[in-house]
Amino acid sequence: YQRRVHGILKKAMELAKKLWHIRSPYISKDGAEKLLKYKYAGADYSLCYIYAWSPMAEWIASVLPWWIAPNVITFAALLIRVFTHFYAAYYSWGLGGDIPPECCAILGIGYFAYIILDNVDGKQARNTKNSSPLGLLFDHGADSFSTSILVLSMVSLLQIGKDWYFPTFAVTLMTCFFVATLEEYYVGRLDLPVFNGVSDGCLFIIGVEIASAFFGCGIWRKEVLFGITGGQIMVLIPILGSGPTLLSNFVHIFQKKPPLLDVCKNLLVHSLIYGTFLVQYNITTLPNGYLRLMFYTFSLMACKQLLHLMMSHVTAQVFDPFRISTILSCCTVLIYYLTPLKLLIKETCFVWFMLALNGIFYLNIVFCAAQEMKTILGIQVFVPKKPAQTQGKIKTLLKDSSYY
Repeated sequence: YQRRVHGILKKAMELAKKLWHIRSPYISKDGAEKLLKYKYAGADYSLCYIYAWSPMAEWIASVLPWWIAPNVITFAALLIRVFTHFYAAYYSWGLGGDIPPECCAILGIGYFAYIILDNVDGKQARNTKNSSPLGLLFDHGADSFSTSILVLSMVSLLQIGKDWYFPTFAVTLMTCFFVATLEEYYVGRLDLPVFNGVSDGCLFIIGVEIASAFFGCGIWRKEVLFGITGGQIMVLIPILGSGPTLLSNFVHIFQKKPPLLDVCKNLLVHSLIYGTFLVQYNITTLPNGYLRLMFYTFSLMACKQLLHLMMSHVTAQVFDPFRISTILSCCTVLIYYLTPLKLLIKETCFVWFMLALNGIFYLNIVFCAAQEMKTILGIQVFVPKKPAQTQGKIKTLLKDSSYY
């Protein structure tokens, strides 16, 4: 009996391992060769970055010991964001209600710390000669995840709740992030202008969080103009400000003269993700707390797409937006809400199931991509190379033909 159980468990583990690596490798042989030659290119011309964020990050990096890996700093910054986000979510799970002033202050301090550390990791990488495409992917993944949870924190602070401002703000922010990454993919670099939502927009966010700490979240519920509340006005600012940014991104993309059909194809799945979210958002009758879970689900899908896009950039591979897991998830949600299936399966169970499923999909790309890239580059994710370490013979996946 014990041997039979052991045999069943062994087969189950083997099957789970095969399913985990069913889409591996994500990087082709040619992509692995391009990855070894990749050099980062980009610049931030924001005055806020030049005179504030960069000098502070440079000073902190100058006093850090070499053995603190850049990815450790990135991960620490992300942990701060996640902790402060869920601390605030404890008081505003339903995307409303008064968040205590001390919690708002912690949100502001935490976001400030995130911005600083997000710049420190790059400085530390250059100072210790540990810059790598893996670090760039790790940093970009952390930024995309941070942006998604930022949406919910801001909606809760500004007392928006279930209103059209919430999905519009959410889709706008995530679309700006995706299109900026798309520009980097087509152009080969990303240059941020003098005024941009990354370096300057964070001042706006920190300002809202600190104002909420001093005056309370109630100030955002007060009507200011034509029945529009202060919170709605504060949400409209980034929504309207995103127009010139997106226009600039598309101008830079089409200056490279890519096929129009190719650009539309790459935007199609991103549109499907948030189009499906809007369908679910408008049909569901669940309490607002479940809207949070729904947005987490679609944010995981979007962040996964962004990781695939960034991997295509650093490996010079053609980006394939039609990922089975994403298409399957969106179709499942649409079928559930647009057919009688909704009457057969409890909606709360369905929402939790989709969140768990896409969490697994997201973790799969994170772990598998990190494993492939660190093997190709001959580096560790959280362990830096010593300053005096000589560059030995790099072991790459190319030498292991069985991997492919």
